[in-house]
Amino acid sequence: MALSKKLKKTISGSLSELKKPVRILLFTSGRYPKVEKEIEMAMNEIVSLNGKLSLEKYRVDSRKAKSEGITNGPVIMIDGEQKGKIRFFGFPSGYQFPIFIMDVLEASGARQRINPKVAKQAKAIKKKTRIQVFEMPACTYSPIAVKVAHDIAIINENVTADMVDAFLFPELIKKYGIGETPATVINGKLAFTGVRTLHQLVKKIV
Repeated sequence: MALSKKLKKTISGSLSELKKPVRILLFTSGRYPKVEKEIEMAMNEIVSLNGKLSLEKYRVDSRKAKSEGITNGPVIMIDGEQKGKIRFFGFPSGYQFPIFIMDVLEASGARQRINPKVAKQAKAIKKKTRIQVFEMPACTYSPIAVKVAHDIAIINENVTADMVDAFLFPELIKKYGIGETPATVINGKLAFTGVRTLHQLVKKIV
């Protein structure tokens, strides 16, 4: 998945706002070898654009994957200054790509653009929570739903927020009875479809 010169120039400009180092962790399973190879190629190109970025690759049967609770792939995990876990099950293509870049910037310490009052509510979540947002690359609403979930994980260590490509993980679509995207699953139960505000999502959790 080679990036065009124009896109790399745009990404490079955005990444110039990075504050602190950010690691990108790629977990592969061999389930989709072509897709995983393309994802690795794209991630290598992205990290080459800024010295504050680095890429680490692991298998889903590795000790690192086990410690992160990852059992299937491909998964891209962003590791920086954020409090919780931000992950992409699949490649953040299409409308999701700008969300990936925004997450990387915010994980580096760049300021989040969310209401301070709502941020305070999100920080107050005390229980361990996993949010899975199922999306399709062509869905224009999915990125909004994904970013809202990721925003909570950025500021709360108790939250893991995942983007999940519906095409790559059909078994999960079946498991949760998802009929449309975006669909948000909270702690293993389908919570809602469509988009909710950060405040509404926090209310669903607490």
